[in-house]
Amino acid sequence: MIKLTTLCAAAIILCQSVVAQNVNQQVTVHFSTPVIVGETKLPAGACDIQVVRGSSNNTIIVFRSESGISAAAVGSRFSATDSDAGATSVTLTRHGNDLHLYRVTLTAHVGYELQVE
Repeated sequence: MIKLTTLCAAAIILCQSVVAQNVNQQVTVHFSTPVIVGETKLPAGACDIQVVRGSSNNTIIVFRSESGISAAAVGSRFSATDSDAGATSVTLTRHGNDLHLYRVTLTAHVGYELQVE
């Protein structure tokens, strides 16, 4: 009975660590020019991107620049194609003179497309 309890406890801890890794993904990117996320303009420089919480389709993604400015956005998860899945990348769109962050692709064949209002 003790072995079964120990085995179950180990299985629960393993499952929790796997879920935590999938829910809290974080990468750092470098922007050479300012980038707009939602209504927030992030300055040029290093930016941490963290997947904070996710459901089956929608996920909260937090962007923190090295200068301290941060923004959050809702993203829809998608499966990256083989050509997208080689490395972490971001996709920007141009609106006038501004660059807006549109998509974040992670190395694990997973990406998030930001919802634009």
